[in-house]
Formats: sequence, C-alpha cells, structure tokens
Amino acid sequence: MNRLLFLLCLVATLGAQQKRPKIALVFEGGAALGFAHVGVLDWLEANRIPIDMVAGASMGGLIGGLYSAGYTPAEIRKIANEADWAALLGGETKFRELSFRRKEDRLAFPNRIELGVSKGGLQLPAGFNEGHEIGLMLSRLTLGYPSLKSFDEMPTPFRCVSVDLVSGKNKVWNSGLLNEALRSTMSIPAMFSPVRKGGGIYVDGGLLDNLPVDVARQMGADIVIAVHLSKGPVDPKTISSLFEVMSRSVSVVMGASEMRTISQADVVLVADLAKYSITDYAKNAEIVEVGKQAAEGKANLLRRFAMEEKEYEDFQRVRSSRIRKIPMDAPKFISVLGADSHTAESVRERLVALVDQKVSPAKFEAELTKIVGLGRFASLGYQQSIKDGQSGLEVTATPKPGGPVFLTPGVEFNGVDATDTRFAIGGRITWIDFWGFRSELRSDVWFGSRFGASSELYKPFRPNSRFFIAPRVYVESNPFDLYLSGDPVSSYRLRQQGAAMDTGITINRFSELRLGYQFNWYKANQRMGPPIPQLTTLGFRRDALVLRYAYEGQDEAIVARRGLRIRARSEYYPAYGSSLVELNTVFALPVSKQNSLIAGFAGGSLVGPLSSSLLTFTLGGPQRLGAYGINEILARNYAIGTFGILHEVKSQPSLLGSKVFLTGFVQGARTYDLFRDLRYPVNATGSIVLRTLFGPLFLGGSIGDRGHRKWFFGVGRLF
Repeated sequence: MNRLLFLLCLVATLGAQQKRPKIALVFEGGAALGFAHVGVLDWLEANRIPIDMVAGASMGGLIGGLYSAGYTPAEIRKIANEADWAALLGGETKFRELSFRRKEDRLAFPNRIELGVSKGGLQLPAGFNEGHEIGLMLSRLTLGYPSLKSFDEMPTPFRCVSVDLVSGKNKVWNSGLLNEALRSTMSIPAMFSPVRKGGGIYVDGGLLDNLPVDVARQMGADIVIAVHLSKGPVDPKTISSLFEVMSRSVSVVMGASEMRTISQADVVLVADLAKYSITDYAKNAEIVEVGKQAAEGKANLLRRFAMEEKEYEDFQRVRSSRIRKIPMDAPKFISVLGADSHTAESVRERLVALVDQKVSPAKFEAELTKIVGLGRFASLGYQQSIKDGQSGLEVTATPKPGGPVFLTPGVEFNGVDATDTRFAIGGRITWIDFWGFRSELRSDVWFGSRFGASSELYKPFRPNSRFFIAPRVYVESNPFDLYLSGDPVSSYRLRQQGAAMDTGITINRFSELRLGYQFNWYKANQRMGPPIPQLTTLGFRRDALVLRYAYEGQDEAIVARRGLRIRARSEYYPAYGSSLVELNTVFALPVSKQNSLIAGFAGGSLVGPLSSSLLTFTLGGPQRLGAYGINEILARNYAIGTFGILHEVKSQPSLLGSKVFLTGFVQGARTYDLFRDLRYPVNATGSIVLRTLFGPLFLGGSIGDRGHRKWFFGVGRLF
C-alpha cells in the first residue's frame, strides 16, 4: 500500500511539473513462457501507455530486443507463429541441407555426437545446439542495425544481460551488434553454445539477473513495470529425470535472482502460466493472451500513465522515425570473418556469385546453411556493414571447436538374431580441409562382431569444383551365417581387403556419380557348423570396374517422412567375364501431419560365372525380408517390393532431438537363389523406432511365409 501511495504521489508530482515520467518495461526470461511479454506489449499499446526503454534477459531479452528494434506486437506474434521451433531449438542442420559427404556420415553413424580431436585430447562441443538456425533468424530480423555505438540509438532504448563465464559477472549489452547481444542473452548453458567475444564467453543472462530491474534503473527510468512469469507451485513428482533435475536446479538459481530485483519494480505484472511449460512453443498464441490478462489485472494503475490520443500518436511517430529499414539494394561488398584466408576467400566467392544473381534473402541464408553443411563451421551469421559510405554484408564464421579433425563415435547392438546378439564399437575420423578447401581425409575403424579399418582421401580438382578424385584402402572382417531350411547351420568369417581409385562428380548436395577401379582380396574361413558342399573355405582375388550412383533426397538419415533415396551400382569383373547390377530405391510421401506412405523397390542380377558362392546378393534382416535371418537367402538375382506406413508420434520440440516413430510395411519378393531355386517370399514387419541424439533405438518383429518369423532389436544403424 505504501508503495502504491508513493507511486501515485510521484505521478501527481511529475504531472504538476509538466513532466512525464520515463517508463521502463522489464521482461523476465522463461523460454516459451516469454511469449506472455508480447501480450503485455499489445495491451500497453492498445491503451496508449508509452514505453521509453526496455530491458530483458533470455527470452525476455529477445522479445524486448525485437520490440525495441521497431517490430510491433502483431509482427512479433507472427514471427512466433511462423518460426520452426523444432529446428531452432534442436540446432541440427537439416539432413537435406547437408553436403553429400555429410549425408554419408549421418547414414553410417546416425548420431549427433561429434568430438574435436586435438593435441589436448578429445573436445566436446560447447552445447547441444551450435545456434546456426537461431543465429540466422536473429541476423535476418536485425539486419537494419549494423554495429551501434549505443543501443539508445534504437527506436526504443534497449539493454539485455548475459553472464560472462570468464569473470563470473553480468554483462549488460548496451552497444555493438544487436543480433550478437540477443544471441548471447538466450544461450542456455550446455544447451546452446555460448557467444565468444573478445576475452569473454557469454551465456544466458537469466542465471544471475533474470528480471533486470536494476539495469532499467541504471538507464534512468522513473517508473519500472516488470513482467513476472509465474510457473506456480512445483510438483515433486515432476522432478525425476536427469534433465528435469538440471532444469529445476537452474530455475532455483534464477528464481533467487528474481526475488532480489522484483522488489525494486514499481509495478509488477504477474502472468499466471502454471498450466504451461517452458517448451510449449506451439502454444504461443495462448501464452500471449495470458500476458494480456496480466496487464488487464493492473489496468486501473497502468492507465494512469496513458497519453492522450494525439500525444501518443506523436510519440509513436517519433519512435517509427528511428526504425532502421532493412537495406533493399544488393550489398556492395561481402567480407568473411572467422576463417583462414583461403577458406574465407572460397566462401566469399560462393556468396558473391549469389549476390550477383540477385537472389532472395531466403536463398542467401540457404547457401550459408549449405556451407555449414560441409562440416567445417559450427555456424554462419551475417549483418550489415558500412564501409566508405557503402552498405555491404559481413559474414561471421564460427569454426567447430577442436577442429579441423573430428571424431564421430558409433555403437551398434545387432539383435536381429535374438539368440546371437552382436556388438561393435567404432568411429569415423574426418580431417577437414586436409589438402585445401573441401578436401578431406576420412577414416573408419570398428571393433567387435565386425572389425576393420578404411581410409579415403577426397580431393576436389579446385576448391569449389564438383569434380573430384578419391583413392581409398580398406580391410574388414564380418560374420557370415549360412542357413538350410530356415535354420543357421554354419558360420563363416568373411575377410575383405583392397584398394581403389575413384573419380567422379558431386552433382549437387543430393547426388554423386563415381567411376573407379577396385583391387579386392577375399578370404572366407569356416568357424562353426558342418561344411556345405557348395560353400567351402575360399581365398581369391576379384578386381572390378565399378560405376556407382547415389541420390539422397530424403529428409532424414534413418526415419524419413519425405523424399526419395536411390542407390545404384554396376560392376564388371574382367578376370571372370562376369558383371553385376543392383538398384535400391525408397520413397516416402507425407499424407498427413504425422503419417507418411513408404514405397520401395530393390533388385539385382549377376551375369556370368560366380567368383565365389559367398559373393551373391544377400537377403534377410529388418528391411530386406525381416522374417528371414541376415544372409539366409543367397540370390543370383532378386526383386523386392515394399509398401507401408510410417507414423510420427506427436511430441514437443526438444533440444535433444528425440522423436518416436511407429512403422509397418509388407514386402513381396522374387528370388533365384544360389541353389537355383525360384522362390516368392512374402513378409510383414512392424517396429517402433526412437530417434535420439545418441542414435536410433528400434524394436520390432516380422512374420513371413513357410513359418518364418523373427523379432529384433538394436541400437545404431537400421540396415
């Protein structure tokens, strides 16, 4: 009551002195709950209440920064509705945007764990989300604001706060690049990589000052209106998992800072958000309405600050005159910062070519994402730069930590045969720019039920050329089970080693064509079971001229909702006068928000004499007649048709990228096997697949003809 009386007296006194009090709006952090701030802004503008300055932290800093830059509440609401929050929060470069070689990486090692390799050892990334997608959004929305001497130059003076992990103190952003300030204030530790600038490392400002009323006071505010996002009482039953404990721990720390500053505000608007969670980005429209209700709850007090209609129009007109428009003309220059001179020049050449074509901003950003998809940068952002009176673009590259050598680990549990679960651990080591821009040395190692090593040097003819050469060497050893009448009877170990030289063209980020010659040596050793007359211990050489084509147009590496995948190969064996052709295709077509139809065809044929009975086409396993064991059908030629449906279980946007899928499909085949039997196997498969940051987990079962049936589980690749 005393504070209210003081506030009314202050308003009366200032009114008597013909001076209007300077009003500051302070926004609290709270992830998706922060959309309530948009509702508060909407209500204040509708009631002609002037906002002279804004301060905020985390999501409050983002909303406040956009408003201060000149966006209306309606425009901010539209941004929230149209944003792809799953992509912004997940941080994963979309599979379709990856370069072809990075697509190959994701197919071979279907997880998002990548470690830098340096003299100091292995280096983890600084966050699950490197911030590329959200950085592009901020770059786009703040393009009209190059580096500012003071954020007081903005239509509404603005401040946001971060925490400097080096000094352990608050950092108040009051000048510089607006997109950099907004990116830093919402960098949740461990989830988003921090912003590095000078000697500082900046993360979410909500950790120490989630409701920065003190900052608004320092800006010279007479009246401070603070917006508090009330989450209601905590249910102990909801704090059970590791991430829930971490989230609640951070909330406790942030809540303590709020209590220290909230008492300094003159008016506190409480948005009751107990029924919403911090991940409810899809419910942004509902949360906006809660913000309006919070302001309406203090309507009698707030309307005391309202202006007359003509006076408010003049106030808004002055504010609008300070808005810096996004430049419409093509940039006069492009510079690239954060990369070595050769890489920077190669990137600049690609971007200048786009600018010369006068492409749209969306296509320019898509090109930046494609460059990130090459694998050398964690993120690319851009901002307007003024040099010699001319407007250009300054592109800032953030290299991946620990590069240029990276390790992607892999783990596989193969439970296709429940009585013989197999395990392997391995990794892919990629040395980016090993021999110039876009070249790389890529090596794989595996230990366990399958083991081996391979290494390939990929070298484009020129830095931005699509043509390349790719010599490689390899050695590998895999189990090879043989069946009779549906039962495993013998186990072999098939060892392969060789070298090859390929040349080819990367047609685009979706497809590649290769022609090469391979020198291959094989040795098969029987380990268990009786010998089979047609299949004896073998050691031989089989060189081949190989033509391969691959098209990877699906939207995901493992569980695709949309797109086409093609794998085709043709091999000719001069020593035997025989040849091989094979084609594999899969097509996914979404028919609703959560369902897709799946169709596929696979077929192959061997022409001429066999060099070995073990080198036929092998069928069996979850995606190639799952009711049969792996290698149960050895075919000289075959054809398989697949048709099914994939259902994506509804889920919230996740920083860890977890999704759950249910799939069911039927298959019919024609096979002409090693024993010259013509068969027409059929099969039905159902499974559940959990896609996580650490790779896919799957469980399912198949039933087929002739009494064949199997259930299977696994971790790692599905094929």
